[in-house]
Amino acid sequence: MIAMTALFGGAILLPLYFQTIRGLDTLQTGLLLLPIGLVMGLLAPFVGRLFDRIGPLPLVVPGAVLMTGVLWTFGGIDARPPVSLLLGLHLVLSVRLALLFTPVFTSTLAPLPARLHSHSCAILSTAQQVAGAVGTALLITVMAARTTTLTRGGATPLAAQTAGLHTAFVLAAGIAVLAVLLALTPRRPTAGSTRPEDGVMNATD
Repeated sequence: MIAMTALFGGAILLPLYFQTIRGLDTLQTGLLLLPIGLVMGLLAPFVGRLFDRIGPLPLVVPGAVLMTGVLWTFGGIDARPPVSLLLGLHLVLSVRLALLFTPVFTSTLAPLPARLHSHSCAILSTAQQVAGAVGTALLITVMAARTTTLTRGGATPLAAQTAGLHTAFVLAAGIAVLAVLLALTPRRPTAGSTRPEDGVMNATD
């Protein structure tokens, strides 16, 4: 939930940056954001195999650190960086999603008996959506408040919007730091919790 709070808020802020600061249209913005789904889809099977071999910690911790680093970097960008650099950062963020979410979901669901999987998936999905909504509302509110304050103080609209986005991205990075700390907690499920008769699938499946 902590990761989703930072991620969803950041995912809303980035299109706003592209359109308000860089002047891109909606089609260009959509094409720049497209790789996040493609990269996650392509990496998920490989991350699942790695999870089966090495467990969650070597995957989840780097994923959370990458998320924090990218969000912090976005907190310092202005209208000058080339779009290619921003696209590269976004691809790194996509890799981080694959490293983080696949192991976390598997670690969360694997210890449960098969009869509880449908309930646990519903709870997990609901928690994600709630966290994403909270993150979006929080970061957009912070951005708007900062922008309004600077505009009333005499800043130009572009400078005020840029500063508002910076503040929101830095807050998202601060939230992501909590995800780094929580990333130290997942453990590989015990042998008794993954009995074949329980119908529990491994990460590759």
